[in-house]
Formats: sequence, structure tokens, C-alpha cells
Amino acid sequence: IDPDAGCSKSVLPFLAEMQDDLFVLVGGVMKGMPWVVWAFTAIMALSLVLTYVRMATDEKRREEQYIREHPKLPELCTFPLCGIPLKGVKEADRAPSRMHPDVAYCSRECRRRDASENNHRSLALLLRYRSEELAERRRLEEIERNKSIFQHLEELVPNPHVGLNPGGSLPAIRASDRVEREAAAMTSRRFCEAYVEKYGLAVHHWAFECHAKSGRGCVLIHLSEKALDRSSGSPLTYIAQGMLCRLDDYTLNDFVRRYDAAREIVIYVLQRGIDKKHISTPFLYSVYKDGKPRAGGEA
Repeated sequence: IDPDAGCSKSVLPFLAEMQDDLFVLVGGVMKGMPWVVWAFTAIMALSLVLTYVRMATDEKRREEQYIREHPKLPELCTFPLCGIPLKGVKEADRAPSRMHPDVAYCSRECRRRDASENNHRSLALLLRYRSEELAERRRLEEIERNKSIFQHLEELVPNPHVGLNPGGSLPAIRASDRVEREAAAMTSRRFCEAYVEKYGLAVHHWAFECHAKSGRGCVLIHLSEKALDRSSGSPLTYIAQGMLCRLDDYTLNDFVRRYDAAREIVIYVLQRGIDKKHISTPFLYSVYKDGKPRAGGEA
């Protein structure tokens, strides 16, 4: 304090004494606190720092994963043996699908050929079912984010009356869903092994022609009584990578990104579930080994 600023010189010793007392008080408090409290405080501070770093790292990893799973690909004609980008086609010349509004063709001829040579109905069903499933997942995630801390704590407390609930509990529903998916995966695997063993070379030859026109993609097979309903063409259809990004299936997108089109095929099996509308399972099969056709596909 500057004495010339109007403060009396008698105030200076008093302020200095207060400052000394403050240091003595803080030092006494710090000295009186046990080491356990200091260790707990240090652990909590380190935990907060590590949690922040982990959250930032996870957010960056999710962004990188989203970019990998959703590459910027041109929108192509849905007919796999065409592969013309829709960007250069006028809106008046395009032919939208009669079964799904988000599926378009570059001309009516491609739409007619896709309906007669491929199973376009299965593609429309897959896109509709998957969009409904993703919308329901986003709704549940929004509900989960809006829950208060007390609601989360209530879910951690066991419910003694859960056995008397006729509607079933959430763990029971999840277990039922898991069992149904595991059974569907076994059925799909057995079907694909027998199918690739018998028709693998022919399917791969056709898929390679589609790959040459429309780029990377997968072969969709629909196993249900609706597979050939109102479809006079093949029970198979080829889906390009750009349309597969709408399904938001990590395993399928990973297979499509890294498979070798010259000797491998990606098969996407669509089944009807009991509780769920559909169950889809991706498989990556090797049709050739050391440049020679193999007897059966290797998953």
C-alpha cells in the first residue's frame, strides 16, 4: 500500500499482521488434515482429468469411425448392372422406386430390369425395416439421455416383484433378443455354407460384374416367404456401398470396405424374426483359394 495514496502508516502493521495470521491459519488447516484426505483429493482430481481425456478421445474416435463407415460416395442408379451416377441425370428423367421413396433409377428401363432380374422387394423391405429400427434406437437413446440421476439410481436397485410382472423385464427381453439373434446367425451360416458350396462361383461371377459397374457392395438374400412375393426375378440382389451406409451396420460396412472382389463376396442374409420384424446377418466368404475355386465358401 502506498502511504502517499491517503492510507495512514498505522494501518500497514495491522494488514501485515492479518496476512501473517491468514498464512498461519491455512498452514494449520493443511497440517491438521490427515494424509488420507490428501490422497483422496489427489485421486479425485486425477480421476476427473482422466475422465475428461477419455471422453475427448472417445468423441474423436467416434467421429473417425463415422467418417470411415459413411464415406462420401456418389449416388448411383439402384440397378447394379448400370452404375450411372444420378448427379448427371435430370430429375424429370429419373424413375423412383414404387416400393421405397429413397430408391431411384436413372431411367424407367433400369427400374424395369431391376424388377425383373433382381429381388428389389427385399431391398425395399430391408431399407424400411432398418430405418424403423434406427428411429426406435434414437428414440430410446434420447429417453436415456433425458433421465435424471435419480432415475438411473432407481434402475440399479433390484426389483423384487420382477418375477410377477407379466410383461417381462428389460433383462429378460434382452436375453430373448440375444437368443433369437444367435439362432438366426446359426441358421444363416448353415444356409450360406450350403449355398456358396453349390452356387458360389456363379454368384461371385454375377457379383463381380455388378462390382465392375456399381463398385463395392454386397449380395442380399432374403429368407422368408415374402422373398419372391411380387418378384419375377432372382432371389438375390446386389446393393452398392453408398446405399449400405444407410443401414448403419458396422460389421457389414467393415466387410464391404476390406473384401477382395476378385476372390471374395459379402453376403447379407435377411430373415424374419419372431419378436423383431427382421434379423440381418453379414458374412464374408472366400470363393477362390490360391487362384483355384474352392469346394465350399470359407466364412
